[in-house]
Amino acid sequence: MTRLRTSGTLVLAAFWFVTAVSAENVITCDDNNSVTRMSCDSGVISVETALYGRANADTCSEGQPKEKLANTGCAQEGTVDILKKRCDGLRWCEVQPRAASVSDPCPETFKYLELAYTCFPALNVVLCEHSESRLKCDEGQVIIVYGAHYGRRDRTTCSYRRPKAQLENVDCSYAVSKVGESCNGKNECLVRASNADFGDPCVGTFKYLELAYTCSPTSVNVVLCEHTEFRLKCDEGQVIIVNSANYGRRDGTTCSENRPKSQLENVDCSNAVSKVGESCNGKNECLVRASNADFGDPCVGTFKYLELAYTCSPTSVNVVLCEHTEFRLKCDEGQVIIVNSANYGRRDGTTCSENRPKSQLENVYCSSAVSKVGESCNGKNECLVRASNADFGDPCPGTFKYLELAYTCQYLISCPVSVSAENVITCDDNSVTRMSCDSGVISVETALYGRANADTCSEGQPKEKLANTGCAQEGTVDILKKRCDGLRWCEVQPRAASVSDPCPETFKYLELAYTCFPALNVVLCEHSESRLKCDEGQVIIVYGAHYGRRDRTTCSYKRPKAQLENVDCSNAVSKVGESCNGKNECLVRASNADFGDPCVGTFKYLELAYTCQYPV
Repeated sequence: MTRLRTSGTLVLAAFWFVTAVSAENVITCDDNNSVTRMSCDSGVISVETALYGRANADTCSEGQPKEKLANTGCAQEGTVDILKKRCDGLRWCEVQPRAASVSDPCPETFKYLELAYTCFPALNVVLCEHSESRLKCDEGQVIIVYGAHYGRRDRTTCSYRRPKAQLENVDCSYAVSKVGESCNGKNECLVRASNADFGDPCVGTFKYLELAYTCSPTSVNVVLCEHTEFRLKCDEGQVIIVNSANYGRRDGTTCSENRPKSQLENVDCSNAVSKVGESCNGKNECLVRASNADFGDPCVGTFKYLELAYTCSPTSVNVVLCEHTEFRLKCDEGQVIIVNSANYGRRDGTTCSENRPKSQLENVYCSSAVSKVGESCNGKNECLVRASNADFGDPCPGTFKYLELAYTCQYLISCPVSVSAENVITCDDNSVTRMSCDSGVISVETALYGRANADTCSEGQPKEKLANTGCAQEGTVDILKKRCDGLRWCEVQPRAASVSDPCPETFKYLELAYTCFPALNVVLCEHSESRLKCDEGQVIIVYGAHYGRRDRTTCSYKRPKAQLENVDCSNAVSKVGESCNGKNECLVRASNADFGDPCVGTFKYLELAYTCQYPV
């Protein structure tokens, strides 16, 4: 990594800007029972704004006396940072309003939690305890870890053949920074899910590591010594996007020249700071200072520095539509619309005010984020948008409103295409391999059960159990493809992938690589049916089908517990492909009559994945 000495230090590394979808707004009253839930169908959570307190007298007012609603200037500081630490980088996150508080900003006021979040496109990896994975990007790209959490948040993930006692504690997951510290800026990186790396947040519970990352071409990293400043600047037509910023000290060498030893000893005082992004995002240039006045003093007496990473992104197109008007968003040929943000209501007294009576302009606190624009327009080359209550509801009756939206045009990647292969290594010690896809289905590419080197899964093993590095069971990839291809997620122990022992005196491991293949997913509960159908001129290609039961939640509604207990009875079935491949439409039933009964007394379901393709 090249360092250029300026008033601070400028470092060139790598990053890639990925546009997030429109913000979702959630409001939860602080009544001890309500829960805020954020979730992303694809990508991971990025908390954008958060308020714990009260900003108006109407929200969460039902049944409350007036005196508990009067303080409308009450807001706890740092709420967004608390929620970002807890939820950023996860597919879903649940939190009660009081769990986001560190103090009571207004004791006599009935409060609520109001937040906005986006779903940030990222690759997701889940590693069961004792397993490892090699994150890898294409040539010329580097890893940027967006979030990592270690522990347990539900009873189904990494539960394969685990005793009930190891799955009960689902409130022990916490954010871990070590993955980002080890992997950011590298082309590839080995990650292990272990207490040795992250500590043990819940002794006796079988844990897993959830992480989200992107692969990106080159970004700008800047290190500014305390009391110095630097002007971030992008080329014409581009804007700054701050990826990360930390202020404090993490080592004894950076910004150490001519400094006494006492000012360099504390190397555990660096904090993430949001102010740089709040000040600079969306601007073409921005002046940044490294100072306690801007970021507070995380370690008094220590000489600190600011580390930040940013990228330059094409400027988004901003549109303001007055109520009752419309506008056609349009991109160049081969590009599609990505809506970055959209808000409907009123935020000032001047926009869309011409010839309007004063009474229609006075309420300037009624603008809300709206998701409908993104839902209607994302992925299209052009799209008609209207600013109307019929489309977005009326956030403030009697006020003349307007729609503010920002969008970019991006080149569309042809489908179907699978993501880069994920590599997972699991030692043969009762550990579990987990494969999962945010979208699409699993396609196992390579698999080895045996040993190919002396280093992998070597901890605590005698040398003689590591010596045979030419040991590999034949047919492992076929076993795993039959078991896992076409599923959204799949868990397997290394020994379950073996039919024989290729080297009895050797300590073995399972190493596999899989991709996520774009496909349509269908789940049919037993006794139900579905008609698969493709567009005119296309035919069905069944990628995978499994009948039985793999968890206790799918197709469980009003079913007795006894019918849900056996979660190890799902089998791959070929009949769906034999019946449907090559047809434009096809009726599929989930029944024992069609697929046999793999577990008598268990209520089963059919999982299938298929694509629609033009015949060759």
